[in-house]
Amino acid sequence: MEAFGAFGAPLQDIINGYVYGDVWSRRGLGLRERSLVMVAMTAALNRPNELRVHVQGAVKNRCTPAEIREVLLLVAMYCGVPAAIDAHRVALEVFAPAGAKAAKKRAAPRKPRKPVPARPPRDRGTRARSRGPRAGR
Repeated sequence: MEAFGAFGAPLQDIINGYVYGDVWSRRGLGLRERSLVMVAMTAALNRPNELRVHVQGAVKNRCTPAEIREVLLLVAMYCGVPAAIDAHRVALEVFAPAGAKAAKKRAAPRKPRKPVPARPPRDRGTRARSRGPRAGR
């Protein structure tokens, strides 16, 4: 927000007072957990500038690149692959000064897995469902 100078100062005051002052100082979640949640939300919303800030904050709050990657994989499954792809790019940019080669190596695609055979459909016949160890007694 410093880039917005005097024009952005009121917004920055609100962010500092309410977001970082009130919400981030609440009990219930540690800074690491809050950082991972913020990474997930800003990635899901596809807000790369905010995501960059929160990935940097997550690293400062002792979140590992592996933990951040796991969050971004959840974003892919629940919020969409395009948002997760952009989020991976931003995360790698943040990790670059601290060793982009290591982060890229860890994020390298694995060998393809053997396909899992499809399961046959379950028999939903007339059998009564068990209600635990005492069912039918």
